[in-house]
Amino acid sequence: MAKDLHSLIRLVKSRVDERQRDLAGLLRQVGELETRKVELEHQLALERASVRNQPVIAGFTYGAYVCEAITHRDRLDANIAELEDKIDAARDGLSTAYRELRTLETAQEQRDKQRAAEAARLEQANLDEIGLGIHARGLL
Repeated sequence: MAKDLHSLIRLVKSRVDERQRDLAGLLRQVGELETRKVELEHQLALERASVRNQPVIAGFTYGAYVCEAITHRDRLDANIAELEDKIDAARDGLSTAYRELRTLETAQEQRDKQRAAEAARLEQANLDEIGLGIHARGLL
């Protein structure tokens, strides 16, 4: 068994950081798609108002525009759903990596405590031996 887990802990920390960055990127992409969807809805509202103000002129193109806007919105919804699946997987991966990191850190803490206890025990044994030597020589 290795004496220290520090290099393995650094490796797993980098994996956790990478998964956090991946998750943040996916969340950012969903936010951008949601923003585009809101902008699309806003554009649809503007077109509806335009059709009400000028029904003859806008009537020719409004139907095609609405069909295209609905198709675009459906694609955005599908992309968002796909990204949400990826987000769930990324969260699971991050959770697993974090649990692995926490396990390694706990194991290292236990090893450090054991080493400190062993060092304290050895120091106390040395001090006891010195004290016995002094006592045996009658120096006290």
